[in-house]
Order: sequence, then C-alpha cells, then structure tokens
Amino acid sequence: MPFVFSSGYYIYAEASFPRQNGDRAQLLSPKLIGSYCLQFYYYMHGAQMGALHVLLVLGARRFKQFSYTGDQGQKWYKAEIDNWGKHAYQVRFQDFP
Repeated sequence: MPFVFSSGYYIYAEASFPRQNGDRAQLLSPKLIGSYCLQFYYYMHGAQMGALHVLLVLGARRFKQFSYTGDQGQKWYKAEIDNWGKHAYQVRFQDFP
C-alpha cells in the first residue's frame, strides 16, 4: 500500500462493469469561505478508465482546477490545489466534463 494515513476518507468510483454509458458520479463539498489547500490522491488505471475533474463552484459559475482522462498508469498520484479566494464556494469532484 503506497499511502498510509491515521484518519481520513476515500471515494471509490467503479469505471468498469456494472457501470454503463451515461452513468455519472460526483461529490460536492459544503460551502467554504477562505483560502484552503486541497490535497488528494488518485489512481486511474485500466482500459475502461473514465475521467476525473475537480471544479471550483462559485454560484452558477464553474472553474475547472484539475482534469485527467483515461489510463494514467498503475500508480497513485498526489494532486494539490490551493488558494481558492474570499467568496463562498464549493469543490466538486466529478467524472464527466
């Protein structure tokens, strides 16, 4: 196991069977205010790998902060996104553009 933490959470989204074309997954944070550093690890390996997008949601506007599609190799990667701003916003993880 490449990463060991004493606490935390994880998200698992299956990209192969039983998923079907058109299936969607997303995770939306509560509203946040202020500057934060978002760190997460992702693993995207396999022939049927879809996409991972992280967006900043500010009212009706969406700002893509991170995006990968397809097989990224058999490896865990660390991503870091920081300094969001002074207005209320949410962070959205999603598997569709």
